[in-house]
This record gives sequence, C-alpha cells and structure tokens, in this order.
Amino acid sequence: MNGIEYMITQLATASPAQRKVLHTLTDIGREATVVEIADRLGIHKNSVRETLVPLVEQGLVVRRTHNPEGRGRPAMYYEIAVLEDAARLQRQSTELLIAAASAMAQAEDGGEQLADAMGRNWGQQYVDLIRESGAFDAARDDQDALFSLLRVFLSTRGFRAENTDDGNISINSCPYVGIGDTRIQRIVCRMHGSAVRHIVEELSNGAISLTVVPFADDCGCRVIFEDIPVRQAAGE
Repeated sequence: MNGIEYMITQLATASPAQRKVLHTLTDIGREATVVEIADRLGIHKNSVRETLVPLVEQGLVVRRTHNPEGRGRPAMYYEIAVLEDAARLQRQSTELLIAAASAMAQAEDGGEQLADAMGRNWGQQYVDLIRESGAFDAARDDQDALFSLLRVFLSTRGFRAENTDDGNISINSCPYVGIGDTRIQRIVCRMHGSAVRHIVEELSNGAISLTVVPFADDCGCRVIFEDIPVRQAAGE
C-alpha cells in the first residue's frame, strides 16, 4: 500500500477535527507550524497540537524540526506525508496527458466523447482504490467522508480545493492551467470534470450529481453539487 492508498484508508475514519487539519495542510501545500495551522482554522494552537499527535503517529503527517537562525528553541514543522509522492506523480503525468489530449483533439467531435470516457475510467481507478482500502462503505454512508476523499483525489493530483460557503467546492489552483493550446486545455478540463463526477456518483451510489465549471470565476474552477448545464452553472 503506497502513501496515497494509506491516507485514503485512514481519512475515511478520521475525526472531523483531523480532517480539517489535514485539509488545511493540503491547502497550504508545504511545511507549516502549529501557529500557522491554528490561524488558518481560527482555533487555539493547543487544539491543533492535540489533533496532530495521532496524525503523526498514523503516518499521515510528517513532523520535522528546524533549528532557528539565531537563539531559541527549534521550531516544529508539519506536512502532509503524501505531498512528495503527489508532486512526483503529477510531473510524470503531464507529458503523457498532453500527448493523449493531442490525439483526442483529432476526433470529429474535438475529443469530447473520448475525454469523457477517459475521465470516467480515471475516476473508476480511484473508486476501485477506495474499495480495496476498505474506505468505500464509510464514504457511502458519510457525506463528509465522501467529500474528504474527493479532496484527496484533487490535492494528490496537484489541485488545491476548498469548501465554499454555499456547500460546493472551489478549485483555486490547477497544475494544468495553460497546458498546450486552447483545444488541449478544453480536453484536459473535460477529462478532469468527468473523473470528479464519476467519483462522486459512484461513492454516493448515484445520490449526488454535480457540475464542474472550468474557470468559473477569478479563483478558478467550481464543483457545484447539482446536475445542471455548465452554461447555467456559470451564470450565462
């Protein structure tokens, strides 16, 4: 079991406080101190410390000590254990993704059907991984667990996803923005959207549908948990 698989297994049964800390570290995307995590969450640093202890023990979070430049005690920094794996996987996938999207763009429909099919297959691989980890039942019965697993899928592939006040998800950072020309970008976005939709529909047993709106606002893309046309979701 690799680091990402292990994180899926543990995250499905993690407490709400543990999920919040893990998501915050994922959003930060680098090493962070207890004070920084506490400031992001708006809670006391002692609460963060207590939550981090089991996460470090489970191997989900890595703790490192940095010596100060001057006098003082060494500072403790924390980071999601799988981020290094995720960065490596993302670098390896970019060239292959461009090649695949270039080939799909030559289809009569501009590659839309192939992008949808490839996205569904990609999403199914993640669903199968969740099933094998034993986390599938927890995700199916707990919507918070489902959304946590969806955010793991996004964050371990280089996306920075945040919950919005209206119950949806905003993807504020994407490693594939500007990839190739306009045709390639459109296919890659469609592929990712198809994967996200498939994951949520499978984990919820068809109870939840969604619409992914590429470049919905200044922050990036939006995942809207309602099955509506993309143009309508974008406010057009």
